[in-house]
Amino acid sequence: MKNNHLRYIPNSISFKLLLSICLCVVPMVALLIYNNQQSHNVLLSQVDSTHRNMLQIYTVQLDSQLNSASSYLANLALYENDPQIIALSGSESAVKLATMRVKNDMDDRMLTNNFLDGYFLWVEEKSGYVTFYNCVNPLHPITPGDDLKAFIKEQAISEGTNFSWQFRHFRNKDYLFLIVGKDGIYTGAYISLDNLISEFEPSDVPGSHLAIIPPADEASYLLSLPEGIQSIAVRSESADLLMMEHFSRNEITKILPLMQQYSWLISTLLFLLVIVLLVLVKHIVTDPLIRLVAAMHHIEDGNLDYRMPPEHASVELALVSSTFNQMIGEIQNLKINIYEQQLNVQKAQLRNLQLQIKPHFLINSLNMVYNLMGTSQIPLARKLIQHSIDFFRYMVHVDEHLVPLHAEINHVKAYLDIQSVRYQDQFIYSLEVDPTISDMLIPPVLIQGLVENSMKYGLSLDSILRIDIRITAFEKEYFPYARIEISDSGSGFSEDILEKLNAGKKILREDGSHIGIHNITQRLRFLFGDNASWEFKNRNGAVNTITIPATFSDTALDSPD
Repeated sequence: MKNNHLRYIPNSISFKLLLSICLCVVPMVALLIYNNQQSHNVLLSQVDSTHRNMLQIYTVQLDSQLNSASSYLANLALYENDPQIIALSGSESAVKLATMRVKNDMDDRMLTNNFLDGYFLWVEEKSGYVTFYNCVNPLHPITPGDDLKAFIKEQAISEGTNFSWQFRHFRNKDYLFLIVGKDGIYTGAYISLDNLISEFEPSDVPGSHLAIIPPADEASYLLSLPEGIQSIAVRSESADLLMMEHFSRNEITKILPLMQQYSWLISTLLFLLVIVLLVLVKHIVTDPLIRLVAAMHHIEDGNLDYRMPPEHASVELALVSSTFNQMIGEIQNLKINIYEQQLNVQKAQLRNLQLQIKPHFLINSLNMVYNLMGTSQIPLARKLIQHSIDFFRYMVHVDEHLVPLHAEINHVKAYLDIQSVRYQDQFIYSLEVDPTISDMLIPPVLIQGLVENSMKYGLSLDSILRIDIRITAFEKEYFPYARIEISDSGSGFSEDILEKLNAGKKILREDGSHIGIHNITQRLRFLFGDNASWEFKNRNGAVNTITIPATFSDTALDSPD
């Protein structure tokens, strides 16, 4: 017994999984080494992405302040009154007040702009005197002097208004200058590139440096960088400049243990490992599971005679296979017994539904015959008797689940002819049937039940009720279907009844309202399953639409004799 148990251990899933794990331990160590080799690429990519985002954000902030400064200076030089007053007014007090307002406005704006080094205003007055004001940023001020005033005058006179930020070299440093104006009135601003670089300088990457250059110098600048330098460039939208950050790859990756010389070996081992694992998993797990799924598909398709072949991959799967086969056999026997019981019960239910003859309808029919004979309307009484015979013969003698459509139509006509004698001019009806499906099989009293419901709830003394019966054929996934629509001009369904009817819910009302429709949907569900559908709605009255497969049989009941 013990030896037999030991004999099955090598074929168990647990042992095979344990063996597979042991076989994977050593290759996984090599895989970790290979992962370390690849990590420096990931790190470089992350650093590049992070710094590119930082540089883009910094450039957007710079563009925002450059645009704000450009708009302010253009408005001040071309549209504001104070520079005009300084240039053209002969009143000394007016000039002083205008100069003071400009100075205060520039000082206030400088407090909200941390990139600009200064604003300036250069105005040649009517008397020939030049008013020059330089508002500097307290965070990194530029020392005012005659050389600054002379430089600004030279730029304004030589170039005039350019409305764009330009690179300029002043006091052995590079600046961005903007000069706006005309006719002796010039405003502008300037920014030190060194200050822009110092504002950005990141600290997370050793050796990182930001350079600000014209876009035309990008190619020559990249060529000047030494080997192993990674660069990131973002172009400004507001100025003709390129923000370029560069850093050394070695400074970033030297903290990682690299084994590049073994990368080819690790790749080969990983490839072989994947092949081995795939073969093992396929033989031990995948193939048996595929066979099990295939067996389930056979069962799902209704083939309860299918049995799984014996499994030899492992003891557990062999047990699953044999248990599955045993279970399916038991289910097959149980299903046959349950189906036979349900069939007997449902036959009795259908028979009960088919044979429901409301006593008041029979009494009313006999009463109408009596009244007609009492008024000497003998031909009409005979006609009513004949229609009643046809009606009750159909109701009593139909013993089938399905009857031909033309038989049901004849029954509906008999019912409507009886009601036309009773209600005379209170209703009219139309009947349209596609002749290609007149022999299809439908549940008995299906159409008559819906027509009776329309008569019951649609008739009124105020108007003439119209009932339209329309039966058409169509195809659905290459299979013939029939659409049965009964509509009336009555008051229609209430909202709560409509919701319950479409949901197939049972309607519990003391007077039994619409119980007949619920019985019809229950019969359709039993006979056709998901292939049948129904819809109830209001459209100038009640509309009942039923869709069922159009099935035909040569042995079906032709007429309810």
